Amino acid sequence: MALYTTFDISYPSLLFLCTVFLLTIRALRNHISTNRLRKGCQPPRSIPQKDPFFGLDIIYGRFTETYEKQSRDTIAKDLFSKYGHTFQSFPYGVSEIVTEAPEHVKAIYGTDFESFGVGPMRSFGLKPLAGDGLMSTDGAVWKAHRSVLTPIFARATHHQHMFEQHVARLLALIPEDGSTVDLQPLFDRLALDSSSKILFGESTLTLLPETPEDAMRFLDAYNYSLQGVGMRMVLPFWDFLSRNPKFWSSCKDAQAFVDKILDKVMDKAISTSEEQKYSVAYGLANLGQDRVKIRDELLGLFLPVHDAIATPLTNMFFNLARNSQAWTKLQEEVSSIGSAELTPKLVKSLSYLNCVINETMRLYPGVSANERIALRDTVLPTGGGPDATSPIFVKKGVKVVIWFASMARRKDLWGGDAEIWRPERWEGDFKPDRWINLSFGAGPRMCPASDLGVTQIAITTIRILQKFKGIQNRDPVKEFVDRWRVTTVSKNGAQVGLIL
Repeated sequence: MALYTTFDISYPSLLFLCTVFLLTIRALRNHISTNRLRKGCQPPRSIPQKDPFFGLDIIYGRFTETYEKQSRDTIAKDLFSKYGHTFQSFPYGVSEIVTEAPEHVKAIYGTDFESFGVGPMRSFGLKPLAGDGLMSTDGAVWKAHRSVLTPIFARATHHQHMFEQHVARLLALIPEDGSTVDLQPLFDRLALDSSSKILFGESTLTLLPETPEDAMRFLDAYNYSLQGVGMRMVLPFWDFLSRNPKFWSSCKDAQAFVDKILDKVMDKAISTSEEQKYSVAYGLANLGQDRVKIRDELLGLFLPVHDAIATPLTNMFFNLARNSQAWTKLQEEVSSIGSAELTPKLVKSLSYLNCVINETMRLYPGVSANERIALRDTVLPTGGGPDATSPIFVKKGVKVVIWFASMARRKDLWGGDAEIWRPERWEGDFKPDRWINLSFGAGPRMCPASDLGVTQIAITTIRILQKFKGIQNRDPVKEFVDRWRVTTVSKNGAQVGLIL
């Protein structure tokens, strides 16, 4: 009598059973892991919405309020005052957590950095223009990009003689008779010329009387491309409903401009100038980077490198024109250095100038809000439940929006005068917590060009104060009104009169 029975099982059947078994084990592990994470967690307060499935009323409200108020910061402030420091909504039927809590910044940017990323959000939007570079990747790919770019920006910080040429052209465009001038478009042009030089090795030369035609075509194409990139990020499904030929042609035109520059940089038969050797394009080419990847990296970096100086300079002079005491203190400090060379070391030694820069970037961060997406199930330490003290379970794929501008105005973090521009708060031993001072981000993804940006802001400010002894506000609107594009800027610019 047989003690056991044999079964004939074909190889495909055995493979199928093993696959089902492994998938079942994996599902059980995920279920157990998720349950462990959920223990003690409670959801944050939710914004009421009429459409329970897709949150279309939330989406519509965002667009109409932004159009009417022209200020996302004002909208965010209203929401935080109504729903607390952390809340959630469900646009497109997907959970989105919005926060101004430093505890969440610390987790997302620091202690739980690996659980959050940007790739799933940014890659789709940026790909037609800039492929996958530092701004749109995570993990090992992002680390590789970062390790290459950081030393290149560090070298550029210590070679500011090229930037001084652009500042001299800027000064020549400011009226010497004290007549009214809006500094915002001039600072934009300064930033364009400087950032293109740093990135491409060739400047767009917009501060010259006659800007080269190919540079103007590039700027027009790039700016139009950014509108499409923004639309793809905000409304990802729109791309499938509306094919905009101008968007795609603009992306190609912008890429063609950079390709032309790369022809010079990568052609060994053409001698590269000493100035080009400090450019990001040359640095990447010298490391043997793939040509298309270099182009994508340059186009992806162009916007943040440009806005790192244009927006802070505009907002700084907006406030200096309304604060004669701050202008006088700056004049005294700048006068003390005489004709000394403006090195990064000297710039850092000017304490009040750095107070002015820090305060401007605190109150008016270039990026009002930043977004991260959960790459795996995780937990935020606080903000859940009726009293907002319980941890929040964050499922993989959930987006978290960190509102820098609102955090910068929290009186419990910065004092009762948090909404006032007061450089003196940075004097003495004052050193804010690293997770609330987010001028250039925080943690491993902190802006690699932050030192470069601060140095260029300082040099520009010093040169203006060395030439002009007085400043007057010429804007009938006294208060700061923000206007949102990709970054937040002064809606009324910086309308001033500078006195010799």
